[in-house]
Amino acid sequence: MVPFWSTPEDLFPTAASQISGTLPSVSKAYSFSICHHEPINLTQSLWLLLLPASNSMFSRVFEGNRSRKKHCLGLLAWTYELCPRVFLPPLQLLDLKLRILLLSRIVRRRLSSAMIIEDDADWDLNLRSMMEYFALGSQTLLDTSQDENKAPRSPYGDGWDLLWFGHCASSTAEGDDRRVVIRNDPNVPPPEHRLNYGEVPNMSLYDNNTRIIFFSAGSTCTYAYALSYRGAIKVLDYLAIDIFNQPVDFGLHDMCEKKDRGFKCISVFPQIFGDHKPAGSQDRDTDMTNRNITGVREKGFTYNTVHSTRLNSKHLIDGRTDLVENQYGKDPHLGEPISIEYRTGVEEGKLQSH
Repeated sequence: MVPFWSTPEDLFPTAASQISGTLPSVSKAYSFSICHHEPINLTQSLWLLLLPASNSMFSRVFEGNRSRKKHCLGLLAWTYELCPRVFLPPLQLLDLKLRILLLSRIVRRRLSSAMIIEDDADWDLNLRSMMEYFALGSQTLLDTSQDENKAPRSPYGDGWDLLWFGHCASSTAEGDDRRVVIRNDPNVPPPEHRLNYGEVPNMSLYDNNTRIIFFSAGSTCTYAYALSYRGAIKVLDYLAIDIFNQPVDFGLHDMCEKKDRGFKCISVFPQIFGDHKPAGSQDRDTDMTNRNITGVREKGFTYNTVHSTRLNSKHLIDGRTDLVENQYGKDPHLGEPISIEYRTGVEEGKLQSH
């Protein structure tokens, strides 16, 4: 089931027992949070009500902690006093440090893959099927063998470094015209309700209910993404060993664009995870900057998400899935079932979205 956590030991338990004497627990997911993590816990729990108990992949939360001890690994030991080359605001520097700690944990525990979800992320109630289609798409792009005797270690295929599920902009790799096209997807937000902050694929070649999966030259924002074990090592080296002093998504974007060490990024548009803005004081929208925001939001919303888990939380608590709402209106009446196809020779061009 996806999203997932797995380790090399999960694949070869006997050998793992001989090596380490213990088996790590599986099926973990971590919400990356600086100080407020309860909303993501509730959202995950509510979404799990829609799944069989055996598919509960969200079981623990990694809590960001402002009081973590310093580690002498590259940027983890940086402070403004010790390293004047650091130009990030304090909270963004903290965010970068915490993510490096998380990368270190992935590498230290030899996790084959890890999915990181930010604490203000939201997703569609139909996430399970959406991720399954993404898995089929990434397997196709990676030319995964369909031989039952050569099954991939990951449901997303083998050989990827970064899967970018939730972002606020994503560009296709230049010169790479391979696309996996998912048509008649009722969970795709209408074009007029898509909001991004940078380059995105030009979807005018497709119907409004189409989603595409592609090799990416980088994305912006990190609402949800996954790293393979080797991908985590490469990112850790880039962010922590080298002198890097930009926001995390800039670093991941650079790695996808430059493709150093064969770094492979796969992205999706429209994105699968979005950024949630809750009702109430707007100064709660982010703890990454010290902005003085005084506005009040009457109703919460989630960017680029049709059947928001957070917005439908009360219906889920009451067990009334029949009352689930589409935040953009009524669900479209599609004449054909959802379908997936692989295409080459596609050059959509790019749109600068604001």
